[in-house]
Amino acid sequence: MNPFNFRHPRPFIFSILFLGLGTASLAQRPRPRPLPTLPESASAFRSDAPPVAAVLTPETAVERALELHPILRLAEHRIAQAEARVRHAGIRANPQLGFSVRSDVIGDQNSEHALEVELRQRFPMTDRLQKEKDLRRVQVDLARAELGEARHALSSTVRAAVLEHAIEAKQETLFRIQRGINQEVLSFLESQRETGEISPLDINEAQLAGKKLEREQRSLELRLQQSIAVLKRHIGLGPTADLRVSADLTLPAQLPMKATAHQLAHQLENHPEIQLVRHRIAAAQAGVALEQSKKYEDLSLGVTLGQDKAVDAPDGLDRNAFLGFGVSVPLPLRRQNQRQLADAEGAVRMAETELMVLGKELAHTRAIARLRMENAFLLARETNGDIITLAEKNLKDAQEAHATGLATFTQVQRAQQSLVDVLRAALNASADYHRAASAYRNSIHLGRHL
Repeated sequence: MNPFNFRHPRPFIFSILFLGLGTASLAQRPRPRPLPTLPESASAFRSDAPPVAAVLTPETAVERALELHPILRLAEHRIAQAEARVRHAGIRANPQLGFSVRSDVIGDQNSEHALEVELRQRFPMTDRLQKEKDLRRVQVDLARAELGEARHALSSTVRAAVLEHAIEAKQETLFRIQRGINQEVLSFLESQRETGEISPLDINEAQLAGKKLEREQRSLELRLQQSIAVLKRHIGLGPTADLRVSADLTLPAQLPMKATAHQLAHQLENHPEIQLVRHRIAAAQAGVALEQSKKYEDLSLGVTLGQDKAVDAPDGLDRNAFLGFGVSVPLPLRRQNQRQLADAEGAVRMAETELMVLGKELAHTRAIARLRMENAFLLARETNGDIITLAEKNLKDAQEAHATGLATFTQVQRAQQSLVDVLRAALNASADYHRAASAYRNSIHLGRHL
């Protein structure tokens, strides 16, 4: 039986029609309160709320979040920005144009002068420009990996939030049922107080229990409002948008099969966090290659065109033109980028260590999540099994005994309360399984339900 459908057993159909104690007349026995049916989909709001938006499952909520959440738009803009850097990487420096004038105005003052125009261009002595372009390309892949990791983290958060909201919604429904039972017990006790058969202490105890249930139910209602507001933020909806969510909390027929060693290695290799760290390593290695290519500074080549007017005895002033070529080679006496190179190499070592640690951590997380899921599944099956049948039989026996005057009204209500407690335990056990299954799915990066 699925406890979350709350299909009533046959005793509920044969509900008690009359109230009596001992051998009192059956015509005076009121009907005990039957357990109401819990809807298949728990609403995000109260049952009397007006119709709003369509109900979102965990998967459809994830799809909506991946479509609307602005944090992903920022990651997409970072990709576009990285692609723009690729287009502008690897470009030589602009040429330099020089102009100079010389005169003997402070010398012999023979009207001698010289004019020179120089065009100079710097050329890298290594493949620095290509290394710079390679780094920018790797940074594009890194930006895409960051987007993939952000999508994975957002999906995990949304699924967990929808699951928790659905669990709290079903718990709130059970509290409403329990409050109804308590109210009926309280009404019965107050009706018996006039005959002196019930102690005022019993009434006070029932009132106190009702107040506690009311406070717990109110706390759950407030948590439901808060969780739906948090969900809107995770999905990317406005604070006033209509949102209803639901999650299937039924147990599967069996656990998913364990992955083989090859499948586990493949899942680990393709996990978004592993992919992100691998791209960080590639970016750090490209940074090292770029810094190593800066070992030699640029070579400078120049072309000079000049004209001078000088005294040429005995003819006087004479004009002459010159064409020259020049080369400027930097002397590698010391490397100016030693600190940058050390930082880049340190970044590679840090990223490689992070990959090793993350791989082991994810492997342990996956194994622990699998164990928790298996244990939760076994407990949930036990909680959803014979104990519910026993609680239903106990209620049926109490109803039949009450119909013949062999059981009191309060005994029937206690049997109903016992069934509610068993159903709550079944709900909590199933909720623990689905939490563990969600954690396991996130650890192996499965996008769909197990």
